[in-house]
Amino acid sequence: MLNRVTLADVAKKANVSTATVSRVIANSSLISKETKKKVQKVIDNLNYVPNSMAQSLTRNSSKIIGIVLNSKDIDPLSNNFFSEILSGICDYLINKDYYTLYIHCNNSETEEEYVKSLVGSRRLDGLIFLRAYDDEKLLKYLENIQFPFSIIGTPNDTSEYIWVDNDNTKTTYTITKKLIEQNKKKNICFVGGPMNLKVTNYRYKGYVKALKEKNISKEYIIESLFNIDTAYDIIREYLRNNRKIDAIVTTDDVLAIASIKACKSLNKRNVIVTGFNNTYLKKTSNYNFTTVDIKVKELGKKACELLIQKIENRLMKKNYAIIQANILWEE
Repeated sequence: MLNRVTLADVAKKANVSTATVSRVIANSSLISKETKKKVQKVIDNLNYVPNSMAQSLTRNSSKIIGIVLNSKDIDPLSNNFFSEILSGICDYLINKDYYTLYIHCNNSETEEEYVKSLVGSRRLDGLIFLRAYDDEKLLKYLENIQFPFSIIGTPNDTSEYIWVDNDNTKTTYTITKKLIEQNKKKNICFVGGPMNLKVTNYRYKGYVKALKEKNISKEYIIESLFNIDTAYDIIREYLRNNRKIDAIVTTDDVLAIASIKACKSLNKRNVIVTGFNNTYLKKTSNYNFTTVDIKVKELGKKACELLIQKIENRLMKKNYAIIQANILWEE
């Protein structure tokens, strides 16, 4: 077994101090170009790989970003939104020489305890929360200790935190309004995730706004987990008991596909169903329905970009970004 090449080995071979080798690796301006070139040549010849943990201690930075998802109400493995947004985040961070740590918790108490432990141990440079929370206790804690984080979603305190989102209320309003005005639908059902999810609430507000503008007082509301089989059972039962429903506005493509299946099983073929998120699941399904391209990768990229600006103490023009969503109409 070959012995691992150490910093001291490089220093000895290059005839410099270990401190000089460390400064060369860190690309310090204190070291001349000639010395950098000489030391780098030795590093290459010896195939020396710097100890990333030691480097992080030296520069007081781990180069690791934690990605947090509390999955109490969400199954990330069955919802393509999360796999797509994780892909966008990781692609961006890799290009910026950051690593990622996925923090997956099943309840708020575990999440808070684990995140505080990681932050206290200085293992992370920052955090990205994959959704906004009604209970912002953990966010307030991080803000108080000035630990950098960003949120994908709209928080309660939009002025203090770093966040990125679409205009979910406006988009759902536009979809619902079109169903009423152009498709002449009057009994429109809203199918969303649990109402404690802020994104569900914002999209619900758009649905309600469109109904009120047209003096439609009757609301049909279904809450479901983002699982096709679970949602199918809930939606089918609701449709059996509410036969006047002639359109369904959903907050996710998973729920849209479950709604279409439920309608077909009840032979309700004139019900128009709309989705949201334009996920891979929709693109590979055999169902044609209106959905919304929320620019998932752009959301992830912008959340990373703003967070790194904060970590590196660079000037931010704004603490938030609204990414323009695109409704993909299916006639």
